[in-house]
Amino acid sequence: MDIGARALLATALVTAAVTLAGTTATAAPEVPYTERASIAQGDGQLAEASFGAAATDLGVAFTSNGAAYSGDTNGQSDVYYRSSTGTSVVSYAAQAGGGTGDGPSYDPSACSTGRFIAFVSQAANLTTTPRQDHEPLIYLRNRSVGKIGSLPRSYEGVPFTSMGDPAISFDCQWVAFVATLPSTPDHVEQSRVYRYRVYDGSVTPVSQVSEDGSRAAGRPSISADGRYIAYQYAIPHRGGPADHSDIYVRDMDGGTLEKASVARDGGAANRESTGPSISADGRTVAFDSYASNLTRGDTNGSVDVFVRDLDQGRTRLIKGRGRGTFTYGASLSADGLRVAYESGRLADPSAPRQVWLADLPAGRARLVSANLRRGPGDGSSTSPSIRPDGLAVSFESYADDLVPGDTNGAADVFVRHLG
Repeated sequence: MDIGARALLATALVTAAVTLAGTTATAAPEVPYTERASIAQGDGQLAEASFGAAATDLGVAFTSNGAAYSGDTNGQSDVYYRSSTGTSVVSYAAQAGGGTGDGPSYDPSACSTGRFIAFVSQAANLTTTPRQDHEPLIYLRNRSVGKIGSLPRSYEGVPFTSMGDPAISFDCQWVAFVATLPSTPDHVEQSRVYRYRVYDGSVTPVSQVSEDGSRAAGRPSISADGRYIAYQYAIPHRGGPADHSDIYVRDMDGGTLEKASVARDGGAANRESTGPSISADGRTVAFDSYASNLTRGDTNGSVDVFVRDLDQGRTRLIKGRGRGTFTYGASLSADGLRVAYESGRLADPSAPRQVWLADLPAGRARLVSANLRRGPGDGSSTSPSIRPDGLAVSFESYADDLVPGDTNGAADVFVRHLG
């Protein structure tokens, strides 16, 4: 059988036989190896793009525009979970007899076991009580019992005007997310990061507020126990994207706030930083930055990945392989010792981006988006998501030479097992 039909999990490496979607595999391949996660029930290819991987210890959640199971008839994006037992749909509807929702679902985030998956959906029929609109709302699926519920749509009685960017903690008990309240005489509309507690439904603000509404918070990343939350905090252009943003870490127990994107002299970064990824203990934060003054040796004039040890107050630059490269899309392992990222060439933007994994203590990086000959894939690979233990990386790729039989001509989600 081909690699795409074999077990997705590292547990397959220590068992002589596993059952995947009703098929027995005699043995798992030796690491490193790559397999395609975005396949349908029965292990067939999906004709349309899959993306947005969120790795767990036991599998990977992802979004697909294709129909990954027979009940997917809505023709829109849905969230799925792939594990050793096969592919299951996450965004199925209570109002449609188990079919998929009547609106797109996307942007999954999963806790370490994959038991809970948070995602955004515009479907109105996912719960037993349908809603009357199709605005983006964050849902939380408990896969172990099949239960689904939505996060609160308001704070202190005031409805949110938008919600998104869910990030669930490893222990499955907390969800950080971004939401916006409407303007009032005492409040200017701006996006803020909030923290939701799964077991009592409480919502607590995380990010600070500027009186003039000129600050926008987003892209949260949450520690294993929900205590520390990293996020970006931006000053937006008038009518355009942000021209400067910094990375902050909030200690929800201690109430402290620390900036991670600081210059090497302790001053301000000279350009924007985005996309934080925090370690399980909240001590280490990886992020992307266009700033050139965070560390020595940053001379490419473009974006790079940085790793900040908050306890020691040290920042480390993650350089691309070779001259004239950049790094982007940081995803940090639970122990903070490995970081996955994508890298490309500045002089040739059309050249395929590749995904890499840096071992920080060893000071070396290895290619993740490797093809069947262990060279770079023939299409761009992006958006890595590292498994909590750092031994596997999920990512999306347009390459068709990472596994045998990839002929769909669309982006797929892959898992590279590294051992």
